[in-house]
Amino acid sequence: VWDAASGSSAGGGIPNAQEAQLICMELARRMEELYPVLGRAAGDRQSAAMAAAQGGGMRWSAGNFLAYSYSFSANLQALAQANNPQAFNPMQHVDQMKWLQALQANPDPNSCYPEAMVGLPALEQRLQQQQK
Repeated sequence: VWDAASGSSAGGGIPNAQEAQLICMELARRMEELYPVLGRAAGDRQSAAMAAAQGGGMRWSAGNFLAYSYSFSANLQALAQANNPQAFNPMQHVDQMKWLQALQANPDPNSCYPEAMVGLPALEQRLQQQQK
């Protein structure tokens, strides 16, 4: 019998066909768990929104980076919509609890609105925009 924790057969020999199949199935399961994490790290909002919805208060890590920054707008109607707590959209705002915190922490709701940054590429893009 294959021991996944030690990575070896109980007998210490080469795994037989059944053990090899179990190893492959375990590897496939682990890879399936890894794909959403890689998507969130790459900035995939859909993966991040699904993870936030499934986990509720899931633990965020470097693999699924989410932060909020504030953008300026002179359009009062757009500001009113963007700063409305009832206007939560999981594809845009990703995590409702973090988005509500970002709304409350808004330094100037009369001229700024929170924007979600999902994944490290979004953070790099925001940094480049601010440097211009």
